Amino acid sequence: MDARATRRLLLLSAVLLLGAASAKAAPATTRLQGPGWLAGFRAGMLVELKNRLTGETLVIPGSAGGTATGVRRSRELVTATVGARTAPRLSGRGGRVQAVWPGGERLSQTATAEGNALVIRQTAAVGAAPLVGVQWALGVVPSSVAVLVPGNSGLRFGPGAPDGDWSFEYPVGWEAQFVLLQGKRGGFLIWSDDQAGRFKTLWLNRRAGRARLAFETRADAPFSAVERLRSVTWRVQPYQGSWLEGARLYREWAEQAYGLAAIRARRPAWMARIRCVVIAPLDRALLEDLAQRLQPAETLLYVPHWRRDGYDRNYPDYTAVPEFGPWCERARALGFRVMPHVNYFGCDPLNPLYEQFRAQQIRDPFTHEPQWWLWDRADPPIKFAYINPASRAWRQLFVSRMKELCARYPIDALHLDQTLCIFNDHNGRIDGMNCLQGNLALHRELCAALPNVALSGEGLDEVTYRYEAFAQRHLHGLNHADGDWSDRLIALAHPISSAIFTPHTTLYGYLGMANPTGAGLYQAWRRGYDHFGIIPTLAHLDRRQLQEEGELLAPFFAEAVFFQRTQAVPDFTAPWPDGVLFRYRLANGGRADLVRDRGVVLKAVLPDGRSTEVYRRVEGVSTAALPGSIPGWQAYDEERLLGLDPAQSYTYRSEPRDLQAFHITRLPATAVVRHTGVRGDLAAISLGDRDAEVARLWDFGGPAEGGVRLFDGTERRYPSAFFGDPSGGNSTPESGGIFLHPPWRFTARDTRAGIDRAQGIGVSFVEFRVKLPNRPRIRFEAGVCLRDGAIGKSDGATFRASAWPATTRQAPLTAEVHNDGGEPRPLRLDLSALRGQEAVIRLETHPGPRGEATFDWALIRQPRVVAESQAPQAVVVHSPKRVVAALGPAGPLPVTAAGADRYEIRMPLPGTARLLLAEPPETELPLDLITAPRLVALVGANGIEQPPSGFAQAMPAEATVGGVTRRALSTHPPNHGRIVVDYILRLPETPARLEAQVGIRDGSASKGVGFAVEVNGGPHWVAHLLPGHPWQPVQVDLSRFAGQVVVLSLVADSLGTYEFDWAVWAEPKIVAR
Repeated sequence: MDARATRRLLLLSAVLLLGAASAKAAPATTRLQGPGWLAGFRAGMLVELKNRLTGETLVIPGSAGGTATGVRRSRELVTATVGARTAPRLSGRGGRVQAVWPGGERLSQTATAEGNALVIRQTAAVGAAPLVGVQWALGVVPSSVAVLVPGNSGLRFGPGAPDGDWSFEYPVGWEAQFVLLQGKRGGFLIWSDDQAGRFKTLWLNRRAGRARLAFETRADAPFSAVERLRSVTWRVQPYQGSWLEGARLYREWAEQAYGLAAIRARRPAWMARIRCVVIAPLDRALLEDLAQRLQPAETLLYVPHWRRDGYDRNYPDYTAVPEFGPWCERARALGFRVMPHVNYFGCDPLNPLYEQFRAQQIRDPFTHEPQWWLWDRADPPIKFAYINPASRAWRQLFVSRMKELCARYPIDALHLDQTLCIFNDHNGRIDGMNCLQGNLALHRELCAALPNVALSGEGLDEVTYRYEAFAQRHLHGLNHADGDWSDRLIALAHPISSAIFTPHTTLYGYLGMANPTGAGLYQAWRRGYDHFGIIPTLAHLDRRQLQEEGELLAPFFAEAVFFQRTQAVPDFTAPWPDGVLFRYRLANGGRADLVRDRGVVLKAVLPDGRSTEVYRRVEGVSTAALPGSIPGWQAYDEERLLGLDPAQSYTYRSEPRDLQAFHITRLPATAVVRHTGVRGDLAAISLGDRDAEVARLWDFGGPAEGGVRLFDGTERRYPSAFFGDPSGGNSTPESGGIFLHPPWRFTARDTRAGIDRAQGIGVSFVEFRVKLPNRPRIRFEAGVCLRDGAIGKSDGATFRASAWPATTRQAPLTAEVHNDGGEPRPLRLDLSALRGQEAVIRLETHPGPRGEATFDWALIRQPRVVAESQAPQAVVVHSPKRVVAALGPAGPLPVTAAGADRYEIRMPLPGTARLLLAEPPETELPLDLITAPRLVALVGANGIEQPPSGFAQAMPAEATVGGVTRRALSTHPPNHGRIVVDYILRLPETPARLEAQVGIRDGSASKGVGFAVEVNGGPHWVAHLLPGHPWQPVQVDLSRFAGQVVVLSLVADSLGTYEFDWAVWAEPKIVAR
């Protein structure tokens, strides 16, 4: 079983509950009140909480359901609930409760009214170490109340948020020591006033929209030395109004507690004026281009690649490449500010200094293992140790290295990578400090040594933000390394963290973010960043992009110039109107609001009342009545943009649409454009049906359950599709799919129950209740495989899909597939017999033949329910060239004139059409497809076609696959898209076939490439290949097209990120049969 799943299950199985002294008698509720609040406690849990300022009740009684009040020892929580194995003896009265467990653990908790707050303090003791932490818990937060967590850049758990279990460790994931419970008219600020730098953990459990929370004070490691622990002071404080009021209360406390005004007063003025960051290469010519587009004095150039040893290698050696100095000089001469990338606690084990600091390498508080950064996708792998910054010697070394660097080059700022990584070190205190305090000391000492140099950090929390003028922000739900994301998790993003940290710290985009040429991935970043107040950030720019893709970059530069000209800053000083995602204050007294309007638009309102549109992204609509254009989009009429996918985001420009160019001018009402483009004498159209996708089960918002069924007959169900069970069976969302691990933890109880190890322990399942439409053809479909890392360690998993009516449990429809590899195999189930009904769709994973499920890392990719009719419908195109013919997968499509330069095509929906704009010549066989005329396009997930660029090209090459070198056509796909190589052929009457071999070049670390051969847009051969395999033969019979004109397409799909997707077609040719 993989580490992520193991950690999740350990956390889940460790959380037991404190709610009653015994099964016979539940403890009574003790009620307390103070100015503005009324609270009820039961056995140490805060089970009732009413805001008397607004009359709202924000916590109600209920089972703790995964959170508890009690003492944490190792990874377990001692419990005192009904049925608990070791129930304590409870005593106390009023706001005091004491619990004594048979094993010698003791807990004392007091709750008192102090000022306008309810104050909670705890003390824990054990008879013998270890003691990890002490915590108190809430009862149930109703689904109508939002939980706002300043964690992972800011999250909101409210209506629509997924169920699940979260733990936020302070300060890495829990960035500031508070939470807001927000009702309709007011809420509660739950916070700690700790200034000593103590570790804490926030536990959040969400089921059926109802949340449960626990607040833990954690001991400094090593836990084996801890027998007594006093908690921090926790305050529960009511407020009236929106979440901005709760944030204001904490922000004003932090401003005073951390002395932020004095820190800001010492900063040079230029730091406050930066309104754009460009993540830049060492390209001096690019500097000249940027200086023409941006205000250099208000632009920070962040340089990751400047060191002689390469990115993240040989820390703490900061020797630069020769070109770094001249580049810095030119950047400064143009007025830019320069910021190189360094690492605040990294030490390469191959660096001579490692042995000196080895004893200070951070160790995990539970496993005691040394902590490293390991990036094994590089060759050779990148690895460095994490040295605890509490070490005075390390801080002295690092500060001296930074002073030398800044003395040698004209540097304005230092980006300190991984400053968010503040761990509870098993080594214990070093030089009198824990890691948190050492991190703070390093920042403070750097600022003292380099008062005119700004500091930047990765991530942000209330430790690092004190001395950091700039900071990058991560985005929860987006995996930048693999280039995938979950829209449902991104939708949790909220400004709660930014309301504390800005404008003291200026936030900019993460090093791993995409730039505007990255289509869907870039838009995913923007959807999250909408809520954080990120200044315009342009990542990984090169001159080719400026020259070839300027249309996509233009909106960014317009937005950046606006931020620089107006000096826009986040504004949390006054209530935001409904519908405002984020508000900025302008230097001229105006404001700018980010609001929803046929997508998202940034609208500036000047002091005289005039307004202007700064930036727009189209999303969430199928048509948009706007005057401008979407770069590359070829479906529109005089009034509207057409055929948009509501699930996609599109860059918008104010430039009007070209009504004389080729475009689709009329579509069926439910049509979605999946691909359209014109190359030479060929136009391609692919349409989807917006109503065809009934449900995405990996992002399902309806009723769902999950659980395990053990082979002894035991079944345990959980009120969510995502769960963790003590057997090891678990379900988690993963990159457009569901990770569904069968039970694997075999216990003595299983042996006593007579479970046959050869059969495994049981199965994991998830169930969804889906209302099926009354359409002729309905199906479930998914791709199933093992996750990376399990190949060769598992004999595979058996995946089963079944369905039955929700109202009656009749014999289910069933389909089953076994897979022991990483290449997805299709799992399909015909649901047509259930049309018009509410159905239960159940997905299961079973262990492989050996019954050993430890590495059965079963992944169900893009499970969904689809309903299609494919009835022919009319599509009208405007084409300056005459449409000679329209071709579909089944043959020619009807084409009729529909006015001046307009043509109506009857085509299925969903379906594809290839329009010929000239008659092709005869094709002579054999035809070498490496040298034959071809048309090449890159097609993004948003359906927009782009010309080949960079290494996403189709070109002849000598390619080696499986140690065998052949003459080939290289077809590297674009990121999150496909490369399509089209051949327009007039086949002879003689039957013909396509012959080729495909593969991924040796040395690739690709996650896999999808290969396809299409005729007139319809698939005739499909494969998903991974690197490390020999050439795979391809033969496609073309005899049914003898004597016809066809468009033959060779397709390579990145299937997500395109890293190492070295796809090649060896010796492709068309020959006579």
